[in-house]
Amino acid sequence: MRGSAKLGLLVGVAALGIAAAACGYTRGVNVNESGFSPRVGIVTDECDSAVWHNTGSSTHSATSNAFFDTGDIAPGGSSPTIDFPVAGTFHYRDAHHTKATGSIVVPLYVTPSAAKGESIAIVWNGDNCTATALPAGRRVDVQVKRPGARHWRTIVSNSTGDSTAFTVRKKGNYKFRSRLEIAGPPVVDSGWSVAVCRVS
Repeated sequence: MRGSAKLGLLVGVAALGIAAAACGYTRGVNVNESGFSPRVGIVTDECDSAVWHNTGSSTHSATSNAFFDTGDIAPGGSSPTIDFPVAGTFHYRDAHHTKATGSIVVPLYVTPSAAKGESIAIVWNGDNCTATALPAGRRVDVQVKRPGARHWRTIVSNSTGDSTAFTVRKKGNYKFRSRLEIAGPPVVDSGWSVAVCRVS
C-alpha cells in the first residue's frame, strides 16, 4: 500500500487541519444520551475518515478543540464525513452533553520489521490520496524509544512534511510515536499515536 516514504497529506478545510470529504475507509461512531460508541474509534490508516450517527432523542455533536467539529447532529441524523489524514489521537466531546467523550486514533505507519542497519520509513501524513504539505500552522513531532531505552527521544520536530527515514542500529523493538500540533496561539496538540518496528 505504501511504496515510498514520501506520501503526503490530503489538505484540510476551514483551517481545521482535518478535511471534510471522504478519502478511504470510514469509521462509524454512534452517539446518544449514553455517550459515544465506540468511545475509541481506530481508523485503519492515515487518510481514512469517521462519521457520527445520532441514535438518540436529542441533539449531539463531536467537537475536538481546534482539530474538528461536526456541528450539531439532529436525532436520526449523521455528521459530515471528517477525514483524518495525519497520525495522532484526537480526543473529542459532545458539546451538548459534556460528560460524553471519545477519541479517534489514527495510526502512525512505520516499516513493521527490518534487519539491523537498515533504513525504515516513518509516515505520518496521507496514503494513496492526493497529497500536499500540511496546512499552514500545522506541524508534526515524532519521537523514538530505542530497544532497552527508558525515555523517548525526539527525531522530528515541527515538521510540515509527511515522512522521514530512520536507520535502526540495534536489534529489538523500536517504538515510535507522533502527534499533530496547531501552532497557535494557543498551541494545541493531539495525543500521541504509537507504532513498533521489530529489528532482527
